[in-house]
Amino acid sequence: MMLVMVFAFLSGSVFAQTKTITGKVTSSQDGLGIPGVTIQIKGTTIGAITDIDGNYSINVSPSHKTLVFRMFL
Repeated sequence: MMLVMVFAFLSGSVFAQTKTITGKVTSSQDGLGIPGVTIQIKGTTIGAITDIDGNYSINVSPSHKTLVFRMFL
């Protein structure tokens, strides 16, 4: 029973350290959102992709400091 409570406490503290980053990728020419841009946490396989309006949301931990944006034409 004690092990289960310790695990629950630790997993809760790990999740509490993540932060959701949201944003919108837009064109510098007309300001419209760009769909299909990939956003990846540098050095990981964790990523997201912009929706039809260019919006994205990605969960990051404090140890991850850099997001990489890519658009394939």
